[in-house]
Amino acid sequence: MSQGLGSLDFWRLGMLGLYVGAVLLMMFRMRLPAARESFLAMLQGAAQLAIMGSVLLFVFEVDHLALSVALLLVMVLVAARTAARRIDRRAATFRFALGCIGLATGAILVPMALARVFELRPSFLIPVSGMVIGNAMNATALALERLRSDLKLQRDRVEAWLSLGVDPDTAMGSSAQSTLHAALIPSLNSLKTTGVVHIPGMMTGMLLGGQSPMKAAEMQLTILALIFIAALFSALLVTRLARRLFFTDLEALDLPD
Repeated sequence: MSQGLGSLDFWRLGMLGLYVGAVLLMMFRMRLPAARESFLAMLQGAAQLAIMGSVLLFVFEVDHLALSVALLLVMVLVAARTAARRIDRRAATFRFALGCIGLATGAILVPMALARVFELRPSFLIPVSGMVIGNAMNATALALERLRSDLKLQRDRVEAWLSLGVDPDTAMGSSAQSTLHAALIPSLNSLKTTGVVHIPGMMTGMLLGGQSPMKAAEMQLTILALIFIAALFSALLVTRLARRLFFTDLEALDLPD
């Protein structure tokens, strides 16, 4: 642990802190709505990275698959909580987000692990899984927020269809389609611009670590494909199962505030 602390570049961290502090101060002076949330998110992110660094150091040293799986389960729970809180704090919303993120993550990681597409060592499994879980979380949060907003705007039309005996899936069909497209925009943009506009983090890390550019590109392409599929699966699950969250058992529209 002391060796890890000794390798930190405190000058770089200090300069970064000053720059981030100046940006946050500017946001507060401009009275931007996201100023307070950005400040708290920055503190939370820094604390979580420090804690996760210590946890990963322990997990890597133990090198046991069961411990890695337990850590991934915790990551899925936190991701579900984060995605659900974008909508409301109901237990039903958390369970819904947990199901979407968990199913999408499992549908990707389990077959890939069984097919030996990537190694099961913690130093490989956890970072790759973290990117899959993170993108599943983002897609779930985007899809939930977009679908709820669209259903609010289209409430009269949806309720009119329901009054005519149309089932909820058909009544919210156009909203679900636009939601699916919107939730995939970040992943599609990443796929379209990778290697041209930006070089992703994993590829950069491998290049800095001395790997050949082609090997780094191969690994990065694998990761990009997995995170796009994670976003797609998550958004599909949200739009296909949304009636469980936004409609009552009597098929009446029930949107959270």
